[in-house]
Amino acid sequence: MLIFGVITFIIVMLLPAFIELKKPKDAGPKILENGEQHEINVLVDMESEIRFDRVIVRKVAEIIAFLPSLEP
Repeated sequence: MLIFGVITFIIVMLLPAFIELKKPKDAGPKILENGEQHEINVLVDMESEIRFDRVIVRKVAEIIAFLPSLEP
């Protein structure tokens, strides 16, 4: 009886995986027709974010450098 219960448990746990492998709901990743242009746009976006971060870091550094002069 224990063997029957273990086999039933394994089948119940793995049945959804087998069904998904047999008939997947998702068609999978899509191929971008203009993939190179998309990659270039991503790189341009990353460069603009880095420049923005550098400006913030510079301002924060100026504020931190100014703080010790406030002490009496």
